[in-house]
Amino acid sequence: MHDFLMTTLEEQFSVMLHSAARAYKQALDRRLKDLGVGQTGWMTIAFIARSDEPLSQIELAKRVGVEPPSMVPMIDRLVRHGLVSRQPSTVDKRMKFVLLTKSGAALYKKIEIEADRFRAALLSKVNKKDLSLIVKFLEQVYEAAESI
Repeated sequence: MHDFLMTTLEEQFSVMLHSAARAYKQALDRRLKDLGVGQTGWMTIAFIARSDEPLSQIELAKRVGVEPPSMVPMIDRLVRHGLVSRQPSTVDKRMKFVLLTKSGAALYKKIEIEADRFRAALLSKVNKKDLSLIVKFLEQVYEAAESI
């Protein structure tokens, strides 16, 4: 699969985790391309939609996995397209919360439908028991990585 020799199981794991995550994101991005929002845009919209409380720009950047200064132009684009709005904090005037507009919520529903279809197609041949084990394993990897 890869052009270089992997000598250990741990190295194979690292390469496959990175490669699988990258391929997954690219394939989903291709699937959502017709909705007019790129990967960071749809991820931003999804995190806002799924949050129980308004997210600050900084919190949103953390969840999306980008640096806060990189999130500002993304939010600016989404604001220009009428998909999100910024709401100043009543506690800290420097902080802004990012909220979905009606158009953003409608787009999120479309994203959710397409993402569900994508996952169903991608995982259609994966045994549910295996999938459950993989999810548990990836949760352990995530927790270990966060604690290092």
